[in-house]
Amino acid sequence: MAEITIAGRTFALAFTLNSMIEMQRQIPDFSMAKISEYPRTPEGLRTLILALAREGEFLEGRTLDVDAVWLGSHIKPSPARIAKIQTAIIETIMEGMELENDEGSENEETDVVLEEIRKKETPGA
Repeated sequence: MAEITIAGRTFALAFTLNSMIEMQRQIPDFSMAKISEYPRTPEGLRTLILALAREGEFLEGRTLDVDAVWLGSHIKPSPARIAKIQTAIIETIMEGMELENDEGSENEETDVVLEEIRKKETPGA
């Protein structure tokens, strides 16, 4: 499970059905095909952090005690900082979308959305 640190506090991140439902509720016209685009806008970034942190903290046995306003107030918009957070978000989403049985057999199901995200996040793709 990925983690991010904001204002000296570390938050676990997890992409599950619950976090996807929260994203769908918060993002107009939410689409899994566009999920790698959302962290590229300030509002989308904050929305994804909140959804992923709420679920990650829950899975760690904790309740997230911050809201979107707190997150937005404590994240400095420096390009390096934003890039680091975006990377953690994309890695968390990719990890959550991986098939549980990852043995690489020819009969294995292929997650088309995950493959599209990987293509978009690969430099030069």
